[in-house]
Amino acid sequence: LAAIAEAFTDAAVGAVTGPVLGRNGISLQSGAETILADATTVPAGGAQSVRRARSGRAPKTVGTNMAFRAELLREVGGFDESFEFFLEDADLNMRLGSSGVVTAYAPLAVVHHATAASPRRRKDRAPRDITDIGKSTQLFLSRHHPVDGRDAALAAARDRERTRAIRALQSGAIEPVDVRRLMRSFDAGVTEGRAKGAPQLRQFAKP
Repeated sequence: LAAIAEAFTDAAVGAVTGPVLGRNGISLQSGAETILADATTVPAGGAQSVRRARSGRAPKTVGTNMAFRAELLREVGGFDESFEFFLEDADLNMRLGSSGVVTAYAPLAVVHHATAASPRRRKDRAPRDITDIGKSTQLFLSRHHPVDGRDAALAAARDRERTRAIRALQSGAIEPVDVRRLMRSFDAGVTEGRAKGAPQLRQFAKP
């Protein structure tokens, strides 16, 4: 918290993020990253300390380790509650980036992130249901990706989830039938996202 607060002493900084370590406190889950319009995350290139968005990309504040100036968060409509899980942080990052918000990476603002069991995944991170991933991917692409190439980006996202499921299969965490079930849930989420249409962001009253 002290490292996050220190980053905000720069008046130009509107968002802060930092590294996320795995449960063992050693392995790096997330570092300085960039979210792209196709819903993929890549390592941040060049200077990592303070960054602005560029066309089709924005500094990523990972959901388990991020802070924002409240007035900036209100200006862009806050978090979009259509994203029940997955890419809700990335969607916010893209909107903040479009507003010119500067994001700082605070290397000493470290979070240890363990995994709890849920309807979406087991405690060992093996997937149980990826409906929300399909839904969120569809919503993200519909808002941030150019129409030309959007279907290809969605197909690539589906391939990534299938690859992840096959890795779980190869490790013995799930069965072959589970791979087919997971991909059906992804497709169902995409259909749900398409049916939802363009979400309406919240309008916040001035404090």
